[in-house]
Amino acid sequence: MKNFFDTMILDILPSLRAVMAKKLMENGFSQKEIGELLGLSQSAISHYKRDVRGYRKDAIEGNPQLLDRVNSLVREIASARMSPKDANLKLFDICREMIESSA
Repeated sequence: MKNFFDTMILDILPSLRAVMAKKLMENGFSQKEIGELLGLSQSAISHYKRDVRGYRKDAIEGNPQLLDRVNSLVREIASARMSPKDANLKLFDICREMIESSA
């Protein structure tokens, strides 16, 4: 059985980032810009775009409450009201909620 951190790092966080990256791309951001906003490399964003990473994104997109949280976070990031550090802290909160809701 995976512990909290394994589940978060290997499953949930990549899925959240995939959803966020795609939403930011829909808003006209380049892969490089998204990487800078999320504190990731451009190549990581490319993996999210091509669905190489983030295979659990359906779990996020199928949960209206989680999707609302992710959409809100994307809006805050896109409007430059949030630093990459603060964005990651909010991402960790969303990860925790996902794990708690599946337990």
